[in-house]
Amino acid sequence: MLGRRPDPLRAANAFAIFAVSACGLIVEITAGRMMAPYLGMSLYTWTAIIAVVLAGFSAGHWFGGWVAERNTARAYLWLAATMTLGAASTTASLWLVRLLSGPVLSLPMDRVAQISALTFAVFFLPSFCAGVPSPVLSKVAIDQAPHRAGRTLGLMFALSALGAIAGTLLAGFLFISWIGTSGTILAIAAVYLTLAVLFFSLGAKALRAIAASLALLLAAISGIAGLARIASPCDVESDYYCIRVVDMTEDLGVEARLLVLDHLGHGINLRDQPSGLVSPYVEIIDLLARAYLGENSDASAYFIGGGAYTLPRAWASSGWTGEITVAEIDPAVTAAAASSLWVDTSAFRIVHDDARAALSRQPAESLDVIVGDAFKDIAVPAHLMTREFAQLVERRLSSDGIYLMNLVDRGDRLTALFSMVTTLQQVFPVVEVWVDREQAAVSGRITFVILAAQRPSSSDRLWSLSDPDRQYLRWPAHDLDAKVAAAEVPILSDDFTPVDRLLNLQ
Repeated sequence: MLGRRPDPLRAANAFAIFAVSACGLIVEITAGRMMAPYLGMSLYTWTAIIAVVLAGFSAGHWFGGWVAERNTARAYLWLAATMTLGAASTTASLWLVRLLSGPVLSLPMDRVAQISALTFAVFFLPSFCAGVPSPVLSKVAIDQAPHRAGRTLGLMFALSALGAIAGTLLAGFLFISWIGTSGTILAIAAVYLTLAVLFFSLGAKALRAIAASLALLLAAISGIAGLARIASPCDVESDYYCIRVVDMTEDLGVEARLLVLDHLGHGINLRDQPSGLVSPYVEIIDLLARAYLGENSDASAYFIGGGAYTLPRAWASSGWTGEITVAEIDPAVTAAAASSLWVDTSAFRIVHDDARAALSRQPAESLDVIVGDAFKDIAVPAHLMTREFAQLVERRLSSDGIYLMNLVDRGDRLTALFSMVTTLQQVFPVVEVWVDREQAAVSGRITFVILAAQRPSSSDRLWSLSDPDRQYLRWPAHDLDAKVAAAEVPILSDDFTPVDRLLNLQ
């Protein structure tokens, strides 16, 4: 007895529902990287992306239910049109995110609303189009085998879920790292166009010759679009960041370059002045460490985050003889520092790992200074701001060691700063806050330096080495303690670290 012949239509439907689900999730994962150069990567960014994509899927499923009530041929034609729109809107997202980011982020509303508005404007329509086919294809599959409706529906749901899993894995582990966001988006557009041709062919069987010609035309257009690759805002798209190096020579009057990770600058290096420190907060950390350590030039230093390697480079070039360890999670950042920012990475011990995991492997009481320079505006490494992490830092410091970290907060609010101070006070007897005097009265974003140690600093002010008129001030301890107590901010812990909310309170 001959086996049952395979049904080409059933196979086409199964492929289509798998492919559409995969593409929808690939766009969702890629959306995070596309938004990073403009918004950074934060809890709010991912929340907005997931919510908008799910809203698009939901609206698409509802519309797809309406389409499913048409006769099969007409339903396929609706799907062909939807996939064509999906290809166009997905490709357009590459331009829209750049075109709309400036106007939307300048609107007079809070950051969460800005993030949500930009995400909706760019990614709702592509997600809507990805949501339409599932109910249509499920209805067609059930109509083919009404006596197995339950099993057929279960199979279509399973294929959709498997496609979503495949899309997530392909985007996160393969596509973005290998072909970048633009290449990934164009590949998804090509898949949508292929599905459009498939659905058109199924819905207009008498026009198969036209469909075949259309397929060749679309393939040619996709090939040209792939060759004419849309310029990415990134020099390198690594597994972690959108990396750019910006020439600052004209601004500073000497040959200099700025490292930008996602949307935020992470250090300026001067080619012929390795010890030159342009950013005030970096100079504060440098001056505090040197003042605190005194003549101990062979002190051991540990950097949480490499970025441009600005301060490690400065210390290595100025007679620092102790071991300098840098925990930088992204090897591509180190490569950019070496190739474009004049950093001799052989001068340091570099650990390409999460800083907390790397520090946990460091021997107890083995470090004289730990520098935390991983704070990225609203994109905050929350696990590096908790009481438990502070306890880890304290155990790794020598008896007279010092912990220095930068923190960005709004001058008219300071809830994140006060929460970090009260958290560190649970572990260290002395916690100080330092700031550039020129920024002290600013209501906008200010970069502070927090010092945590066993004893206080010997001075309440420091002078810049490059600009004698610039002063850095220590917040008076009695006033700081009073304001921290009045703020009633939470102690940050591994269980509760609401830094995104603290940074975005209105």
